[in-house]
Amino acid sequence: MNTVEKKPERRSPLPVSVLVILAILIIAWILPLPALKAQTSYSYKSRPQPVNLDWPSYGEAAVGAEGYGLLDSHGAQVAQPIASCTKMITALAVLKKHPLSAGNQGPTITITSDDVSAYNNYVAQDGSVVAVSAGEQLSEYQALQAMLLPSANNMAFTLARWGWGSMNSYVNYANKYLGQLGLKNTHVADASGFSPQSVSTASDLTSLGLIVMSNPVLSGIVGQSSADLPVAGTVKNTNWLLGSNGINGIKTGNTEQAGGCYLFSASRDIDGQKILVVGAVMGADNLTAAMSDSRDLLLSVDNGFTKVTVAKKNEILGIYAASWGSVVNLVAKNDVNVVTWQTRQVSSKLDISNKMVTVKRGQKVGTISAVVWGKKNNVDVVADDNVPGPAWQWRLYRRHL
Repeated sequence: MNTVEKKPERRSPLPVSVLVILAILIIAWILPLPALKAQTSYSYKSRPQPVNLDWPSYGEAAVGAEGYGLLDSHGAQVAQPIASCTKMITALAVLKKHPLSAGNQGPTITITSDDVSAYNNYVAQDGSVVAVSAGEQLSEYQALQAMLLPSANNMAFTLARWGWGSMNSYVNYANKYLGQLGLKNTHVADASGFSPQSVSTASDLTSLGLIVMSNPVLSGIVGQSSADLPVAGTVKNTNWLLGSNGINGIKTGNTEQAGGCYLFSASRDIDGQKILVVGAVMGADNLTAAMSDSRDLLLSVDNGFTKVTVAKKNEILGIYAASWGSVVNLVAKNDVNVVTWQTRQVSSKLDISNKMVTVKRGQKVGTISAVVWGKKNNVDVVADDNVPGPAWQWRLYRRHL
């Protein structure tokens, strides 16, 4: 019996219209979403205020602070003798040529007959000295202590002789170095400042003090009350204000031509922030007057700093707007504060990401900064709610399809 083989039924293909719809749906789903559009409404205007400082009635003075630079000055700012404040230049020059890391003593310096002669010459001129003897050996660090704490003129000579071979070579090197530091009104004629031709201004000295205090070796030495040396024994720091009112340096100076000079530094607590203040007083009748008036100036500096709030916690700084209609506020995560000198202009900077597609509550989307002279305090900007993705209807019907 013959059988008829049945052919399998062929299914009819999906209609073209259905395939097109499916393709549209797939494409609509996989196409990347447009980024959220940031719209900012935040603004801040700084209101600088004048500062009245307790300046001395004579000579020149200036104040500055670490991270702020020179803050203010008083007097003509004309170069004049700076006495033993010159030794800070010597110390910086020595460490530039023979660097030391904190905690190291460095190479050995052997005292020669020339060093002994220099000691005798300064004694004859009633200059400040430390006792030395031919053949004595000191480390570079000990020599710096001997020069800076008791302000020994003869040790400044020894360091110049050791480092450069002659005073002329040292002076040439030091003056070129001062130019590199941008201290245009400062010039040295010797290593100790005993020469009245070693000169500076209070503004330059303040800038010099900031450089000194940024050096961990020198900032450590100038904050010491005493040191022990091989021949001289225990030597005392001439800075008798050390330890009072936060004073932690730097250098005294006193000659007939210079009068009293004092380059000081002090750590101050301003609205919970530690600020290193540096200042200089020049041209006093004597060193005691310069130091006493420096303390008055230092204490008045505190009132010149102020804490500025450029944005408050949860303050609305702008919004993210999604093309599908969602909107979320952008807020500061914390207060945005900066401690500033009152005459300085404070600006704010708001940076919001333009690449976000969706965000969650509390997610960082940018930063807001309080800025003064390049010093910034950054705080995160966050979304105060979620931005969900769009509904399928928006994906399907958005205009660019």
